[in-house]
Amino acid sequence: MRRQKARETAFLLFFRMDMGRLTLEEAKEFVEKKPDPDIWEYALWLAKGTQENLSEIDGIISSHSPDWELDRMFSTDRNILRLAVFELLHGKDVPPAVITDQALKLANKFGTPTSAKFINGILGAILRERSGENLQGEN
Repeated sequence: MRRQKARETAFLLFFRMDMGRLTLEEAKEFVEKKPDPDIWEYALWLAKGTQENLSEIDGIISSHSPDWELDRMFSTDRNILRLAVFELLHGKDVPPAVITDQALKLANKFGTPTSAKFINGILGAILRERSGENLQGEN
């Protein structure tokens, strides 16, 4: 539950950063009530890490969504995907199924009626590819 709240906070921060072309420091000013310190710390780790790895993350998303350019995606979908991909790459203690489930919860809460299906498809493709890479690397 605490990480779910942290992911939601990170999404709100990153959404503001993307839509308002804000820095993380500027986006933090829009958070009216700061969550508990451990939630805030995880949210900031997600937002900052996503921002720092944005080129790599956007490349991964783009390669798994050939029919959708990033700038054509709904901002909510794009930013939920970005945070989820960062956590898939760098959240070593969180199972991919949990990250995907949490992304879908964010999509259902903040996105359009089709956001969860869209995000699930892209994350599923990324996970299938990563699973294949891990299997090939073990041979």
